[in-house]
Amino acid sequence: MALFSNGTVVAWGANTAGQIDVPASASLGGGVVAISAGREHSVALFSAGNVAVWGTNDDDQLNVPPALSGVAAIAAGMYHTLALLRTGEVVAWGFNGFGQRTVPSSAKSNVVAIAAGTMHSLALLSNGSVVAWGDNSFQQLNVPAAAASGVVAIAAGDAHCLVLLSTGAMVAWGRGTEGQASIPAGAAVLPGAARLPPTTRPLQPGTVLTWGAMGNIVPVAARSNNVVAIAGGDLYSLQLLSNGAVVAWGDNSYSQCNVPAAALSDVTAIYSGGVHSLALLSSGNVVAWGANTAGQSNVPVAARSGGSVVAIAAGRDHSVALFAAGNVAPAITTRTAIARATITCTTAATITATATPPTATITAAAVPTVLTIATTTAAITAAAIAASTVTAATIASATLTATPCTLPTVTAAALPAVTTAALTAADPS
Repeated sequence: MALFSNGTVVAWGANTAGQIDVPASASLGGGVVAISAGREHSVALFSAGNVAVWGTNDDDQLNVPPALSGVAAIAAGMYHTLALLRTGEVVAWGFNGFGQRTVPSSAKSNVVAIAAGTMHSLALLSNGSVVAWGDNSFQQLNVPAAAASGVVAIAAGDAHCLVLLSTGAMVAWGRGTEGQASIPAGAAVLPGAARLPPTTRPLQPGTVLTWGAMGNIVPVAARSNNVVAIAGGDLYSLQLLSNGAVVAWGDNSYSQCNVPAAALSDVTAIYSGGVHSLALLSSGNVVAWGANTAGQSNVPVAARSGGSVVAIAAGRDHSVALFAAGNVAPAITTRTAIARATITCTTAATITATATPPTATITAAAVPTVLTIATTTAAITAAAIAASTVTAATIASATLTATPCTLPTVTAAALPAVTTAALTAADPS
């Protein structure tokens, strides 16, 4: 799927159950702000906080809970769907054969991001910890100690989980059916990882810890602290680096890990389907690669060259794009946003965020990466925002100021894909 700048949705690929038959409410300028896709169903979130679902209803995927409103984020699993309310509560519907839609009490408040795998679900809490529920056949619910805090983004694959830490390092766990549990010597274990598999080696933070069925050879490019977004497919993983390049590893049966040249720079968002991958460029165009058995990688002309796409999503065999409506409000989805603004200043900074409602002030103490350093890059993470009770879903703009200098203004327009992934906002001055 793709989301376009007029708030409409376009879908392509397999249509075995009507999953690419976008309803009129979402295809005619209906104010859609976020999208997600399951195996044979698609989901759209409207600016009003309501949702639309289409495709198969074999497992009640279309049976949205009555009077559901105030939704800030959506995530579609294989046969189930999650919704994050603006109150911080998770609501779920659809297939529940493994308890994947039985939301635990710990995910009924203070949740800032959600992710849905094939038969399991994840929630990121405002304190930087992760809650997992559903199928545990491959230990995908056994959150390791290294991911117990400091998490700023989450993603769920077929039967594995990925999290991004505030340091820029990644931690992963879950299914291990292809020898991927043998951690390579170059993959780092973060401090405090005592409960991780015995094959892990305590190295320096800022590189990748990985085990399970998502690639036993972690590429050198993935062993960095410059990761800003993550995504998990069936048996492979994706990373988006701060330089706009995509890194992929794991199963490559359908060339889903062969990142094309077009996705090696200027990428602002990533999404992994079953065995195909999508990338959204800063130009507003979509790049796809991997399996194309149902045309899921045949990006329509409007989405690959029209320059208006602001969000992407992929199901097992179909893709969806959302076209922006000019001022689409940022919303938390399964990809937590990390904004970066370049500052040139030699004094402590104060960040004032205008929320709806209320207005909150985030001080330099709450954002430790904003320091008294000349000509540096300050990272404003979702975790730092959450710590000041302002979520990414409510922020319309963020202004950074300092004395004696004035830092750049980071607006929603400067972060066009904040609904789907981590973005990099350059200094507009």
